[in-house]
Amino acid sequence: FAMTSVIINGTFLSFLPLKHRIWKGLCIILIITITFLSIFAIYQYITGYSSFSGRPHATFVNPNSFSGHLLLTIPLLIGLYLLFEKIEYIALFFVLTMLSFAALLATGTGGRWVFLIAAIAASLIIFWIFIPMRKTRLNLLTIGLLAVLLLFFIPLGTGSSIFSPKQEEITGSAIDRLNIWKSTWEIIKEHPIRGVGFW
Repeated sequence: FAMTSVIINGTFLSFLPLKHRIWKGLCIILIITITFLSIFAIYQYITGYSSFSGRPHATFVNPNSFSGHLLLTIPLLIGLYLLFEKIEYIALFFVLTMLSFAALLATGTGGRWVFLIAAIAASLIIFWIFIPMRKTRLNLLTIGLLAVLLLFFIPLGTGSSIFSPKQEEITGSAIDRLNIWKSTWEIIKEHPIRGVGFW
């Protein structure tokens, strides 16, 4: 449902010129919400003030749903960063991209940010080849994303970064996911065509 609505909305917006007032409204809402959610999530992560062992969820039900929101938002932020010409908008959407990427890493949903980075890396290579006038911005974006990754995963003197994922996040999430995959595979083997219905 979420992906279908994103595709429909994206298709609709792609036919509107950038100067259309709906873009202005979208940008204002995006700036306000992503700033609030990302700062709140990073605060939750650093202070441990969260319902999920330090994994931030901002105002969402859980870290996974929050990371899903960020996964849909970050590509839009990158697109706006590459699209605008005014330096203040370029700087604004660059900062928002870094802030939301930091919030995504803080959620501890490893698979999601890895896929996002892979998709962004592939896109950056394509853009770098086919959009030569944006190479400086693409280089800056790449450096920024790598800097945020290093902030989360490079130890800072004490043996671990304050931003590095907590051990229980990684192991708990991985074990739960493996158990889900194993039970799903058993269902697929026994009922390959019709499945077994909900639950």
